[in-house]
Amino acid sequence: ATSYRNVWGAGAGASLRVNDGVTIGADYDWQQSSSFGEGPSSEVTAWTSFRLTRRVRMQVYGSTGFTTNSADFAGGLSVSYRF
Repeated sequence: ATSYRNVWGAGAGASLRVNDGVTIGADYDWQQSSSFGEGPSSEVTAWTSFRLTRRVRMQVYGSTGFTTNSADFAGGLSVSYRF
């Protein structure tokens, strides 16, 4: 059986509004492994958010990790609707 533990994590980020419809940003996250004997995860994510309409935004992002317990690369797209 695998033993798990409570973990500590930390993160920070910054963003900049380029214009009325575009915001760019970057975030850094670090977290202990939940499994004993494993190393932490450490990764950075860069993103851009576009306002498509007054209520709809689209965000694209890419991420890379710095440790063996982090993803080599991740990316994606999300769309949000504000009620």
